[in-house]
Amino acid sequence: MFNPQLDRQGALVHLLTTEGLPRRLLEPLLDGAASHARDAAVAPRAPAGAVSMLFDAPDPFWEQACAAAAELTGRACVAPGVPCLPRGAALPRWLGELRARGVTTLVLRHGSSGAAHLAARHAPAGLRVINAGDGLHAQPLAALADLMAIRDALGGFTELTVTLLGDLAHAPAARSLIHALTTLGAPQLRAVAPAALLPDGLAELGVHGWPDLDSGLAGADVVVVLPLAPESVAQGRVASAAAYAADWRLDGARLAATRPDVVVLHADVDAAAALELDAAAVQRARPAMASRAVHARAVVAAVFDQIAELR
Repeated sequence: MFNPQLDRQGALVHLLTTEGLPRRLLEPLLDGAASHARDAAVAPRAPAGAVSMLFDAPDPFWEQACAAAAELTGRACVAPGVPCLPRGAALPRWLGELRARGVTTLVLRHGSSGAAHLAARHAPAGLRVINAGDGLHAQPLAALADLMAIRDALGGFTELTVTLLGDLAHAPAARSLIHALTTLGAPQLRAVAPAALLPDGLAELGVHGWPDLDSGLAGADVVVVLPLAPESVAQGRVASAAAYAADWRLDGARLAATRPDVVVLHADVDAAAALELDAAAVQRARPAMASRAVHARAVVAAVFDQIAELR
């Protein structure tokens, strides 16, 4: 099956999604990220080129992580020269101009699903595309950072029960994490949320819908708490944010059903306080999430390294 992020030899050319990304590529990415996290002086494994970042909406966390990864691996940052992704015939022309300016890696965030694939399809030779999020489709960088947190805390994936709690309908990072965990051998993935927040097709991804929060948490090694998107409230998927919190917030009492060494992940524990996590759950999440910035920088650096091997 054709995979647009791999070349004919099966090497990683672009990072567009974790879907279809084989274990033989995922594990070296995590190993490389671990090296970067341990030693900020790790040298780039190939001659450094320039990086350009184009985010159609501000995301300070990932913009800073990508800039830090570029610095860590000896890559200059070059302004994209446009405020948003060009359309039509202007897209390949702009990509060619980037390459002519010495850019070898484009980090792209766009609100439309498939935007990164489109850019990769039109990229000239020597220009790699990294998907930093394309609508509700994928966010592979966030998934890799979560994988690092899990592996650092628990050592591996092949015996884990992972519960994804919250708004899966608006969670591209969760979708990417599901694909990666399945590839890495996690035996049980659970989705726990109101039915209106569960997208179609979860069973085909190997995820089991769980009927209620308490049983969905029982024996979990990892709980990934997903934020409630404002769109879900506006669309009437839940009655209100307060009603959602009353029934689905992760609290200390519910955590008692999980494994004693449970890893709790949330992209922003402070923003989640009161709505998705109570004070006890916030404290449980802090150890893993305290290293999130380090993990984010490290996974981006590892991706830079791996795609840079192909020139």
